[in-house]
Amino acid sequence: LNQLFRNSSIKSYFSHCQVLAFRSVPDSNHTGVDSLCDFSPLARRVDKVAIYEEFLRMTQNGTQLLNFTLDRKSVLVDGYSGHTNEAASRNSELPFWAIILICLAGLLGLITLLLGCFLVTVCLRKKGGNYQVQHHLGYYLPHLDLRKLQ
Repeated sequence: LNQLFRNSSIKSYFSHCQVLAFRSVPDSNHTGVDSLCDFSPLARRVDKVAIYEEFLRMTQNGTQLLNFTLDRKSVLVDGYSGHTNEAASRNSELPFWAIILICLAGLLGLITLLLGCFLVTVCLRKKGGNYQVQHHLGYYLPHLDLRKLQ
């Protein structure tokens, strides 16, 4: 990988690669290789997609690295491969605590809305005035008109 990236178009941003682990691939005679490659943090135009595309270009579309045969479907750059849906993986990366905070913010908004509606209702009732009318026998409540009961 060091030789590959030193001969690539992103060589000015490349530092080095290091093999982290070799592992067996279940149900096959293949060997999985995990490696860590460092690129300059100042390289804003070099992201995982650009590195992945450059790797494919330099390895005959992800199939040949020197005398090693590659399985293109197994090539990942920081979790990215051309076959994955980036939007779906971004949504699944939302931490649990963030979901809790979003729910609490929604609940707080709902409570604030209900409290505001209650206060508006109370203010409108007070502004509407008192429906009690002084009568010589006591209070007259128009919504309790006893004349309608006779």
